[in-house]
Amino acid sequence: MNERNVSPDSWSYGILIDGLAKAGKLNDARNLFQKLLHSGVTPSTVAYTSLIHGLCMANSFDDARELFADMNRRGCPPSPVTYNVMIDASCKRGMLEEACDLIKKMIEDGHVPDVVTYNTVMDGLCKSSRVEEALLLFNEMERLGCTPNRRSHNTIILGLCQQSKIDQACQVFHEMEAKDIPPDSWSYGILIDGLAKAGKLNEAYKLFQRMLDSGITPSAVTYNVVIHGMCLAYTLDEALELFKSMRSKGCRPSRFTFNILIDAHCKRGKLDEAFRLLKRMTDDGHVPDVVTYSTLISGLCSIARVDDARHLLEDMVKRQCKPTVVTQNTLIHGLCKAGRIKEAREVLDAMVSSGQSPDVVTYNTLVHGHCRAGQTERARELLSDMVARGLAPNVVTYTALVSGLCKANRLPEACGVFAQMKSSGCAPNLFTYTALILGFCSAGQVDGGLKLFGEMVCAGISPDHVVYGTLAAELCKSGRSARALEILREGRESLRSEAWGDEVYRFAVDGLLEAGKMEMALGFVRDMVRGGQLPAPERCASLVAGLCKSGQGGEARAVLEEIMDLAYGGKARGKAAKFVEEMVGKGYEIEDAVLGPLK
Repeated sequence: MNERNVSPDSWSYGILIDGLAKAGKLNDARNLFQKLLHSGVTPSTVAYTSLIHGLCMANSFDDARELFADMNRRGCPPSPVTYNVMIDASCKRGMLEEACDLIKKMIEDGHVPDVVTYNTVMDGLCKSSRVEEALLLFNEMERLGCTPNRRSHNTIILGLCQQSKIDQACQVFHEMEAKDIPPDSWSYGILIDGLAKAGKLNEAYKLFQRMLDSGITPSAVTYNVVIHGMCLAYTLDEALELFKSMRSKGCRPSRFTFNILIDAHCKRGKLDEAFRLLKRMTDDGHVPDVVTYSTLISGLCSIARVDDARHLLEDMVKRQCKPTVVTQNTLIHGLCKAGRIKEAREVLDAMVSSGQSPDVVTYNTLVHGHCRAGQTERARELLSDMVARGLAPNVVTYTALVSGLCKANRLPEACGVFAQMKSSGCAPNLFTYTALILGFCSAGQVDGGLKLFGEMVCAGISPDHVVYGTLAAELCKSGRSARALEILREGRESLRSEAWGDEVYRFAVDGLLEAGKMEMALGFVRDMVRGGQLPAPERCASLVAGLCKSGQGGEARAVLEEIMDLAYGGKARGKAAKFVEEMVGKGYEIEDAVLGPLK
């Protein structure tokens, strides 16, 4: 054109710039655009839009924004395509405020955003958990005469499901059907997944059946969701039937499908069936992954087949599938539970040798295992080792060690660990305090236990029936029954539960009976009944049996009558007899002299 002295016009430049940008020759396109500006020709909307799109694709968004602003300054009106390019680029970069402002400007310029524009922004808003704003746009587009399509509805349904707004998602799904927009595989899959995650497994399964009845083939992901739900809410047989039907519907089970079923069988202790599924999985061309192996190792450990679990771990490594820390922790836990602490330590050593770093759970499991085995010194060494590795012991670590030391009658050391725990900024919990209080009481130092009791209450931790009962029992042994009764009443008021109230009194009553202090035990049972709680049959049986053994059969009968009178307000003897029958039914032997008057 130049050789013939024909000057290119804006349209010619625009076509060439568009071609260069689409061919990825962005520098050439930019140079040509600059030449266009220097020629005095006003760039066309096509030229601007083509270069803006090219810049966005090349991740030069700031340059694209500058060019868009220049376009407006030069009086070249952006087209709907220009706006769509800028809106799409803004959304992809998470600049949703800018995208929404562009829609407003687009409308002000006299353009009606099309369904692509709205879908782009709604998708960005939903991905940023701003589904309410997406719904406003969804309603706005209908008001402006822009009909939402299937993708619009799917975007909103997905956003609502991700925010656990399942009822609203179902409503949008039904509205879509009412508008004669047939749901597709994605529509069904999104909602089925949302229903399943919300625990509405029956509704998810019904929708899945509707999907099949509509002739729509579910994806492997949708099958996986439904099979997983069936494993939770239905029987394994039903889940397996659905699994078998996948192929007939043209959907090949994925590795994830097999993992779901293997996990379900392992959790039910059906390891033989789980391994048969593993074989089918490999026969089907799927390579077991770390999830597969970890699930099976966990299942084997849960039924005490730790040798098989160790062999499976070895096989896993041979097959170039690297165990995770979770896998190793599972095996360590299984070995510790079986009392095979030495082998558990061997797994830890192998982890470290392979360059894998143990985590807090690894150490917690081993600390607990050593303490259960009475090896508190080794447990303390582990605590030092984990600190040396830069791992911060947590409340589980410290509690396990405190409990282990108390059970080993090493109370001063337990107190030292407790002090170390607090100085490190790790707050003790109910279980920590309970372990140490039990330790003090076992050592006959009830005042130390009471001090800790006050400390835990001040820290906002509510003592449980074990704490109340243990302190009361120990106070009784030291002849401080009045304080014990205060503790028991406080526990009854605090726990406000009939079952737990009985547990609180159990510790004290059983301790008194063991010490032969019948009168005091009887007093505590009476206090319990007056507090509105009926003692469990075994509590009464213990008291009556104790009285009978000491030759106080008449007193035993009187005790039962008194308890019945207090419990039922002197009402029908039938209730008393029924209560006694329950005691006898639980295997407690009560003398005829006691039972006779109540028959």
